[in-house]
Amino acid sequence: MLSRPLRGSSSTHGPLVRSTGAVLVVALLVGATCGTSETPPGAGEVREFIDLGRWPQAEVAARELLQKAEEENGTTSRAAADARDLLVTALIANGRAFEPGTRELAERAVELRLELDGPDALAVTESLLNQGNVLKENRRLEEAEEVLESALAIREREIGPDHLETARILNELGSVAYRGRDPDLAEARYGRALAMLEARVGRDHPECAVSLTGLSASMVLRRQLPEAERYRLRSLDVRRSALGPGHPMTAESMRALAVLWHRMGKDQQAEALLRQAVDTLEKSLGPEHPQTGSALNSLAILVRDRGRYAEARGLFERALEVFETSDDPLNPGIAGVLNNLAAVYRELGDFTRAEACLRRSLAIREARYSPDHPAVAQSLGNLANVIIEAGRPAEAVPLQNRALAIKERVYGRSSVEYAATLSSLGRALRATGDLDRAERSLEEAVATFEAQLGPDNTIVADQLNNLALVRHDEVDLDAARAGFLRAIEIRRTAEGQDHPLVGRYQYNLARVEADGGRFDRAVDSALQAEALGRSTLQLTARGLAEDEAIGFDQHTRNRLDLLLAFSLRWPQHTARVWDALIRSRGLVLNELVA
Repeated sequence: MLSRPLRGSSSTHGPLVRSTGAVLVVALLVGATCGTSETPPGAGEVREFIDLGRWPQAEVAARELLQKAEEENGTTSRAAADARDLLVTALIANGRAFEPGTRELAERAVELRLELDGPDALAVTESLLNQGNVLKENRRLEEAEEVLESALAIREREIGPDHLETARILNELGSVAYRGRDPDLAEARYGRALAMLEARVGRDHPECAVSLTGLSASMVLRRQLPEAERYRLRSLDVRRSALGPGHPMTAESMRALAVLWHRMGKDQQAEALLRQAVDTLEKSLGPEHPQTGSALNSLAILVRDRGRYAEARGLFERALEVFETSDDPLNPGIAGVLNNLAAVYRELGDFTRAEACLRRSLAIREARYSPDHPAVAQSLGNLANVIIEAGRPAEAVPLQNRALAIKERVYGRSSVEYAATLSSLGRALRATGDLDRAERSLEEAVATFEAQLGPDNTIVADQLNNLALVRHDEVDLDAARAGFLRAIEIRRTAEGQDHPLVGRYQYNLARVEADGGRFDRAVDSALQAEALGRSTLQLTARGLAEDEAIGFDQHTRNRLDLLLAFSLRWPQHTARVWDALIRSRGLVLNELVA
């Protein structure tokens, strides 16, 4: 996520593509080519575990294999080199490519292959492929590109440009281009790989699903969502057919398709598929596996965005527990889930916990990446948003300016990433009273989101609401009213009239109508806002402790305060207002008793 400045924070979705399907063919090909005779007999079992998606077992077996190979043949033997390659492949498949131990193993594997076979040998390409994957997962994209290009050149020369194993490296290079946000290069690489695979091994080979998933990701970068959906549907079909419905890579295709459906507004379909993916992963890999944590995180984002905050909090906390079982305290999954959990705490009005989550996330990312990394910018922006709502906007502006500079350098001024941070800066500037700069920032953000996502996207609704707040402060009531009305219409059309944010927009509209002397309309909007707040509280309080429910109630009480002010100002509406008041005051206790 990048919908709202904090609500749209990124997830921890795990690697886009994996090279696990390549293991059996590559290992046998390299062994035959190099005349390997020392490889221990347990290698076949490891490869089978990887192909079947039993990655934790593969890792255990591969570690035992390496220990045995080193004890029986020596640490620099060809058997040890084969076993080390296999262990790195198992670790990548098992979601541990980012861990320091995996990076060290991958580096040592390349060094040993170079010592044994030289820089131009086909045998070294499997080690280079693994090292490139590890570098990519650690965001060292230029190094990954260089390593993978070397492997590609060797395979094209030794086994031909149209070979299955050459296509696998092209898929990995496509992933590097995608991570570098170059959709043209990513599409070219994935497209070439797919054409080679379809011609060589047929349209239903599992590696085709890697190319299709990558092509889909390229389409998402271009905002071509229907085309992306077509590729993801086919990828899921291929994996279901080739690997089976219970394979973890099939579940990953489910998750990827569901995330896209959520982005397209197909939330019911998306939620059902995500729950299926979580169930599949819990059965195939276990409830504590990082890929299960990624699927839980994706499900929690969708549930949060549908306004079910208590349920979302529970799912994020489960995902966080999964990632915290890692041996790496700087696990990027921890930082990502903390960002998303903070968004829920913010919606519940618990700014203290939200800020604590974001400060921890920022510390992890600053320690893991460079200070000007885009992941650091995301944490900076989200932290600034919470600080604004906690009533300290002056502290937020420097954080937003730092985040904005990073986003401009990495993504450019016309990107939605830059626009999201620009919108957050506009909110901070409004809170400090700098309305001119706030308006300019928000106008640019609205224009970018409309151009990139379309005029009816819910992200546009959020930005229209933010801009309308500034125009209300400037007493430009007509412009403010138009902005709130359009935001309400977009959100209602996309997510239904009962979404919590519709109530927030209605509250803002009621204030404008009151200032414009439209008393009946003001009361109607305020009553609608209060009713939506009441239903949200009723839904959310069931999953909260007593003090949390009361805190959430405090967060939404301003709508009742507005109604009380209206009843004093316009006595003819007193009966309607007090009816709403009585219903709401008893709500928290009723829910807690239930």
